[in-house]
Amino acid sequence: MEARTQWNFAALCSVAAAMVLGNSMLIPVLPTIKRALDITQVQVGLIITAFSVSAGVTIPVAGFLSDRLGRKPVIVVALVLYGLAGTAAGFASFLFAKPLVPILVIRAVQGIGAGGTYQIAMALTGDIFQSQERRAALGYLEAANGGGKVVAPLVGAALGMVAWSAPFYLYGLVALPVAAVVWTSVQEPSGSARKKTPVQYWQALLHVFGVKLVSLGISFLAGMVVLLLYFGVLSNLSDVLEAEQDLRGMGLGLVIAIPVSVMALTAFFSGRWLANRSTRALRLTSALGMLLASVGLVGAFWLRNPVPLVSSIVVMSLGNGMVLPSLNSLITGSAPVEERGLVTSLYGTVRHIGAASGPPVFGMVVERGGPWVYAGAAGLAGVTAILLFFLVQERRMLGEQAQGAGQEPPKERHPGLEPA
Repeated sequence: MEARTQWNFAALCSVAAAMVLGNSMLIPVLPTIKRALDITQVQVGLIITAFSVSAGVTIPVAGFLSDRLGRKPVIVVALVLYGLAGTAAGFASFLFAKPLVPILVIRAVQGIGAGGTYQIAMALTGDIFQSQERRAALGYLEAANGGGKVVAPLVGAALGMVAWSAPFYLYGLVALPVAAVVWTSVQEPSGSARKKTPVQYWQALLHVFGVKLVSLGISFLAGMVVLLLYFGVLSNLSDVLEAEQDLRGMGLGLVIAIPVSVMALTAFFSGRWLANRSTRALRLTSALGMLLASVGLVGAFWLRNPVPLVSSIVVMSLGNGMVLPSLNSLITGSAPVEERGLVTSLYGTVRHIGAASGPPVFGMVVERGGPWVYAGAAGLAGVTAILLFFLVQERRMLGEQAQGAGQEPPKERHPGLEPA
């Protein structure tokens, strides 16, 4: 990788890390916010929900705009909005006597900014890098995302000890410099997205999904399942450690950081390993990783003592770290550059739905069935592994029917849809 390309990619990794601060940094501070504002558990949870819902709705819109206007402008504007809105939430904490409603509105605006960050950075990574190098780059990007998940709760807990509103000010301090670096440093490859009419664009997008519907659908499902199970398991683990071990604050954050760190490191090394393998390895690695996650969840069902439970979740995290870079490569490579932004953004939406659904789904099932939630989760992961192994056609997804393994396929063209 050339020095200039490395710098471009480092800037995109910083986008992934900055986006993770959106919710992860505030989670350990929510109890403090609840006490400071004298609000209910449901009300304080809306601080996360307002951000998540608006981000989920915005992601496909941002993907469409990035295909039409370019990736870099969308990322930069999104980062500026994300950072300024986060800082504004901090100011709202003392400008209003009852700041909850203003904070919720501002968090919704911040979520709109977040919708134009990570998934668009993934699409731009797919534009910049080709073939096998792309797989390593996407693995590093997922690792940066995971690394942010490790650091963010610890940073949030530390700032929360200063003041409950202190974490909000960090958003601007992080996002605005990252936006400046992306704007001045990242070179976006020229594409033909701006030359297509809207009708041609949507016809081409429908062609992508029509030809690769089953493989794309299963890949989207797998991404959603991974994050649903992952965040559901982590939320349940947090409850177990607090209730049974009286572990709180930084101590709890450090224990939770163990499986998160394992997932990030595995994603990093998986990306490097996949870079020198055939496209078949993408499907096999994703299926094997999902199977390993299922094994870890079976262990979590049987081993309820804290140390074995954490160990089982670490095994699940190893599997997740194998799955996500493989899926990222399959989905990013499935669409030509002209439609890649929206395809990766739709994938981001289903990932977002999975992450947002995990904690409440696990919470409801635990109330009714206790540890049986892990048995059901293991079954879901196992079924997903079978679908990935038998139904995903990786060569067709990447347009490699006529190419040898490891070669970049020619740019996919859609009959009758070329620019006028």
